[in-house]
Amino acid sequence: MPTQSILIVDDEEVITQALTVLFQNAGYATDAVHSGQAALHYLAARRPDLMVLDVIMPDMDGYAVCRHVRQHMDYIPILMLTVKDQSWEKVLGLELGADVYVTKPFVYGELLARVKALLRLATCK
Repeated sequence: MPTQSILIVDDEEVITQALTVLFQNAGYATDAVHSGQAALHYLAARRPDLMVLDVIMPDMDGYAVCRHVRQHMDYIPILMLTVKDQSWEKVLGLELGADVYVTKPFVYGELLARVKALLRLATCK
């Protein structure tokens, strides 16, 4: 089975580096981009098996990216990973199409378990 790929979309370099190490150590291939627009350009050329998406970014927020992906692209599992932790923000993210919404700070083991679960579910579709 080919290695599954994860696109990490976060404007904070320290977060993308930490997630890259976490996911690569778990056997996943990773790419990282640092803006919403960069994510859409990436997705126009490649299709990752899963996208980890921050909400707060300078050019285009994660909600807009999520909405665009759901309206214009084939299904990609989306895990939103953000500091936005109000109930209405979580509901908004899920209603726009995120499959899972995780708030920062997060536990590495739990995040990895959620990624594995999303990828497992995606292969069943």
